[in-house]
Amino acid sequence: MKPLRISPSRYLAWQDCGMKYRFRYILKVRKAIEDANLAFGKIIHTVIELYLRALWSGRSLDPVTTFEAQWEEATNSASLAYNASTTPEDLLATGRVLMERFPEAWIKSQLEPVSIDGGEPALEVKSEVRFGDSVIANGIIDIIAVNPRGKVGPIDWKTPAQSNAAEAEFALAAPQMRFYQPLADEVLKRADDPSLRRPSDFRGFVNLVKRKVSKTGRGRGPEVLQPETVPRASRASIDAIRTSTRYMADDIRRGRLLRTERAAYNTPCQLCEFQRLCWVGDRTGLVIPGHTKNEAAPLNKAAA
Repeated sequence: MKPLRISPSRYLAWQDCGMKYRFRYILKVRKAIEDANLAFGKIIHTVIELYLRALWSGRSLDPVTTFEAQWEEATNSASLAYNASTTPEDLLATGRVLMERFPEAWIKSQLEPVSIDGGEPALEVKSEVRFGDSVIANGIIDIIAVNPRGKVGPIDWKTPAQSNAAEAEFALAAPQMRFYQPLADEVLKRADDPSLRRPSDFRGFVNLVKRKVSKTGRGRGPEVLQPETVPRASRASIDAIRTSTRYMADDIRRGRLLRTERAAYNTPCQLCEFQRLCWVGDRTGLVIPGHTKNEAAPLNKAAA
């Protein structure tokens, strides 16, 4: 049996709803117009990587002008969908401030990329590891960082609209961060420093909060927060992820991808881009490969 490749994003989609996984990864349904916030987050990730790689090699790179150029290219080359309270100019101004503040915040964090593979920084690094015979876990880690005490772990860049007082609880509970832990451990086997060729010590994220730039000077505005890290997840916690992915692989192979239905408003449907397609067959705003304009995707035929 060929093992199924499962990434954190695929795993989270399956956890939300079997139908969501089926639409996104089997039927390849996508939005006709990309969400502007998603495009913004991708560009922020790219600019941070470029900036840290330049810093690593002793080159100079202005993250603000780099962001401006990438945002202009994104907005000129494709249509983006904005929410009612956000404009392209809002996100441009927010990105400028975030990238202006990132270098100082990065210095303050005292983190730096782990050196791997003979001098390469562990940035946007691909990794995969076997979760038994049926699953290969794979993913791209934003950065594997080391602090001045020699502690190492994966860090994820996030661009939320607001910060949350329960950030540490999120880092502890987030399946994505636990999923990254064995992937980071695999990468650390390639560390140039022998003392770092060991399991990671922590996992965490950095929030680049994309609040609007205030026109009156009031409010907090965009903010680059310091890393929020938590200790390494327990072996039992990682074993639970491994077991869950094997159940996921079995569900996919058997076509057992069902709609998640819960009581009242406790449902993933409200935030799902496939909600109307799933419930009433409405494909407005969606692209469904292999289907004509007036033909809804089959909802009862599962694919492997």
